[in-house]
Amino acid sequence: MLGRRPRTGWLGIGILVGCSNLIGVDGDYYEGANPSGGAGGAGGGNSSGGKDATGAGGLDHGGSGEAGTSQSGSSSGGSESGGTTASGGTTASGGRTLAPQGARANAGEAGSSGAPPVETGGAGGAGGNLEGGGPTGDGGTAPKGGTTSGGTTSGGTSNGGTTTSGGASNGGNPSGGKGGATNGGAASGGAPTGGSGGSSTAGTTGDGCGEDNISCKALGAICGPNGNEDCCTALTVPGTTSGQTFNRDNKVAQPATVSTFVMDKYEVTLGRFRNFVNAYSTGKPKAGCGANPNNSSDVGWLQEWSDNGLLPVGQAALIAEISNNACGGGRYIWSATDHTNDARPMNCLTWYTAYAFCIWDGGRLPNELEWNYAAAGGAEQRRYPWGTDLVDDSRAVYGGQLGSSRVGSKPAGDGRWGHADLAGNSWEWLRDTYTGANDYISPCADCANMTSGGSGTLRGGGFGSTAVVLQTYQRAGQPNRKVLADDAGVRCVR
Repeated sequence: MLGRRPRTGWLGIGILVGCSNLIGVDGDYYEGANPSGGAGGAGGGNSSGGKDATGAGGLDHGGSGEAGTSQSGSSSGGSESGGTTASGGTTASGGRTLAPQGARANAGEAGSSGAPPVETGGAGGAGGNLEGGGPTGDGGTAPKGGTTSGGTTSGGTSNGGTTTSGGASNGGNPSGGKGGATNGGAASGGAPTGGSGGSSTAGTTGDGCGEDNISCKALGAICGPNGNEDCCTALTVPGTTSGQTFNRDNKVAQPATVSTFVMDKYEVTLGRFRNFVNAYSTGKPKAGCGANPNNSSDVGWLQEWSDNGLLPVGQAALIAEISNNACGGGRYIWSATDHTNDARPMNCLTWYTAYAFCIWDGGRLPNELEWNYAAAGGAEQRRYPWGTDLVDDSRAVYGGQLGSSRVGSKPAGDGRWGHADLAGNSWEWLRDTYTGANDYISPCADCANMTSGGSGTLRGGGFGSTAVVLQTYQRAGQPNRKVLADDAGVRCVR
């Protein structure tokens, strides 16, 4: 486990305890003046489409070629009933397939802001309300649900549905997600005249690199303080404003600027990761996926990582990896059938597997700058994610605990923008290569250390870490990116 059990044979100073051989953080390491005189070490211190079977315009029950919001439909989603074939389109072209045909005469769409569907209307060519009909007038008029915006031109075969029904049965683009310019209109979802984008909780990325938050499909709301929040909740982190900089690791000598990004509120859980395992095959992330669009030097996933055995070759190999008894003496939490730990941070993840998960889930690994910025509250330069108050059990899962807890179980420790467990519970793999305790790229604008090879970088501390490790400026290097540790996980950005 990262953060416990002293051992020898590590690189650098400020030796970190644990099976993972971290360099330069944990134990008694303290950035700057150490009150106890200990020697320091290395440490320093979306966007659219419907969501799933419950979403309007999503994978299974979409409306007329439009993305919709993540839950119940807006002006571009589908209602719970689809009207009859003659007056509201078939159940696949004006509403969800959950409702029987003819349940409501013209309920082609939920209407604006989730308003109730239209209850009555004409039959045949005049049926359907304006935004939920078919392409040729048999379920709506041309301006909103007809040829120009829901049918052949922008909601037909190539852009999200057939030419006769105004949208495929799954809505949106052929794979049910947000698509790109050729599969649903703009990059944010929907056709240019027939879609409104939707929320950031579903849909494909449009580049073949993954599907936003597919890991939460059918998972249910099980995360957060009360176990009733969406585990895939993602929160925006506003970047530095013009003319201002962020001091990396709270050091004025290490200024940087960072663009706005979206970070998952919670660490990746076992429940989310099980969906990844169930979908895993011999296919690997495509080369170039998972790159930071704000950093031209980030080339994303390298083909060599797939070709040289750094990623499991198939599902059986992946399961063997995450349930290896070498992980913290057998303290892995993986189970294919037991859902007891579904809301706990997934552990025993190598850097490569963590990165592959984020790509599959429509995201990428955070770089060290982004993670540090979110944890320190940007310009507030916080000592801990919550501020300056010292660590206690109400704020973090730490201090030699025998295992992790449900993600988000310590809301008093949330960061400035609402992110949970940025301190404790699980160490989090980052994109950067770790090359030294005080090795910073300068100047830095959305920078990341992309040095080939070398150690992986982790931040945040785990359930076994001491309080000092939870400070936002602590850095840790892991020489072996294939290490299996019972308190090493991941959090994705988008």
